Amino acid sequence: MEIACPKCRHVNPPAAKFCLQCGAQLNEISQNRSSDPLVGRQVGNLRLVKRIGSGGMGVVYLAEHVNLGKPYAIKFLHPQFAADQEVVERFRREARVIASLDHENIIRETDFGWFDSFGFYLVMEYLEGKTLKQVIRGGEALPPARILNLFEQLCGALEEAHEKDIVHRDLKPENLFLLQRRGREVLKILDFGIARIAQTGIPSEFTV
Repeated sequence: MEIACPKCRHVNPPAAKFCLQCGAQLNEISQNRSSDPLVGRQVGNLRLVKRIGSGGMGVVYLAEHVNLGKPYAIKFLHPQFAADQEVVERFRREARVIASLDHENIIRETDFGWFDSFGFYLVMEYLEGKTLKQVIRGGEALPPARILNLFEQLCGALEEAHEKDIVHRDLKPENLFLLQRRGREVLKILDFGIARIAQTGIPSEFTV
């Protein structure tokens, strides 16, 4: 199968050892592919490049759109949970909650569905940066002006969610992602998996 370069995202021939566009070494991708049967597989128009994260409920892959060359993140629910209605409903709820929110500081979703080889998946924008937890553990400076900027972004995103009666319920440093965008630091709220609706009288598809 073709190999997408993790640096420039150029799609290379299966036998390539170095990216034909930027020269990056592709050995790591080959190793990932041999150890992970999903690497190289295609979900719709998205080809899975490599695993970039995992947790108790699922695993996240970097994927590339085969026609546009744009990166995305795909979160798969672990197959062992496919028969667990409570866990599946939580995953579906996360997809619906994210889809209902449209704010720069909340992770954006583009698709949700079922992949025959692995189960339920959620497609989101791909982010490059660090979680607030990583920043704190790395000892990066957090002067008052930086803290205020991030806090204002966080409050703006929560205001959007609360106006729609959505309560995140799991705000912590590992669920706050920091990245650089157009020369400024941007905060993104992640993981709405245990979000709940705060009030009644809302559309039934959001109820728990």
